[in-house]
Amino acid sequence: EFDFSKTMGLVAVALAAVFATHGKVQVIGTSLSLPAMVLFLFFLLLNVFSGFTAVSIVGVAIGVLALVVVLSVTSGFQQSFKQKVLGANAHIDIMKFEEEDGQGFSDYRDVEKKVLADKHVRAAAPFVLYEGILAAGHSMSGAEIKGIDPALSPKVLTLSSSMRIGSVEDLAQQLPPSDGGPPLPAILVGEELAKNLKLKVGERVRVISPQTLLDPSRWGQDGAGPATREFRLAGVFYT
Repeated sequence: EFDFSKTMGLVAVALAAVFATHGKVQVIGTSLSLPAMVLFLFFLLLNVFSGFTAVSIVGVAIGVLALVVVLSVTSGFQQSFKQKVLGANAHIDIMKFEEEDGQGFSDYRDVEKKVLADKHVRAAAPFVLYEGILAAGHSMSGAEIKGIDPALSPKVLTLSSSMRIGSVEDLAQQLPPSDGGPPLPAILVGEELAKNLKLKVGERVRVISPQTLLDPSRWGQDGAGPATREFRLAGVFYT
């Protein structure tokens, strides 16, 4: 015979443990409440259906519950991942390999005009992307370096919501580093990379490029661009 009061008491105790505790103890309360709810449902169904039918109904309920939970987690992860990726990248990247003519993407302004002429394109912004090395003090780390236009990039990127310190607009400012000296161009660094290099906002960051054409203004000119350039850390972001 189903004892309604005892089962409800077990459920109440388990739920109280969930809402009244925190941290690791709350996990224990949650693990107790779920079996209690299943038992409550099972014994409640026994008053109406046979044992086989009750087990079947509970099994279907658990299966549907698991499916709903998995779909919810997957949808949430997909949405979060999409926002993170599109926050630091545009929907479409148009790139040109330097090996084609040895001049790099020097005609990008003409391509930008053609792209903006399409009625389905809302905004466009130029960028430079290459692999390099960041160095600060005696620490060094490989990095993917992306040069963006501070004025145009906010139209295609949502990096502002990922900024932990500083802002994207700070890239347009050239200020002296914290240890003094002439003004330096600004750079934003990912949070984990900043931790690895032990960087703080305002400090010097050396960018070492294995490519000789580090400076886009030297594209199409004779001679190699600088292989090393100093920047001032203007902000930290996390994606």
